[in-house]
Amino acid sequence: SSSSSSSSSSSSSSSSDGFNSSLASFHDWLTGFVPGLSPTDIDLIESAYYPVSGSAETLTYNTTYVRAGLVFRDLVLACPAYWVASAANKRGYVGEYIIPPATHGSDTVWWDTVNSDQETDPLIYKGYAGAFGSFFQTGDPNAHKLTNASEPGVPELQDTGAEFVIATDGFENVDLTQLKKRCAFWKSVGKDIPI
Repeated sequence: SSSSSSSSSSSSSSSSDGFNSSLASFHDWLTGFVPGLSPTDIDLIESAYYPVSGSAETLTYNTTYVRAGLVFRDLVLACPAYWVASAANKRGYVGEYIIPPATHGSDTVWWDTVNSDQETDPLIYKGYAGAFGSFFQTGDPNAHKLTNASEPGVPELQDTGAEFVIATDGFENVDLTQLKKRCAFWKSVGKDIPI
């Protein structure tokens, strides 16, 4: 039969659009990804922390694919980074790279090897690679800040509750209110997560 559009209330575990493209397939994926969680916890994830249409600090979404990506990102990457930075003895920092396609490792273009991107977009190169270099050298990403005062520096997480966002057109400091709540939830159910 021809491919038909899936409604968001589809009860099939997959659709002609592929894996994790319906509410049912998201639910199946979620219960398989975190099988130790109770039905109440799963309901909280699906309704309160990662609703059908929602947002994170730097994006809004209305697809189950992005929704699943946020669950994975938070549980495996973002929350552990947030917990480590929050627990730092003196200062902790969190950054989020959102320059499309913003896939894992796509940020290495700015600091892994000399290339033309660093010359065609010196603002991102100096601000991002400069913050890394300064942090590695001094423990403070702002000690040797390479961008001018119009670009924000990297905020200290404990003092501000904010992260450093690396975006296509520059940098911003973004409050981590949503991430803080989602990470508190993940921490509360951590004993039931088989990772």
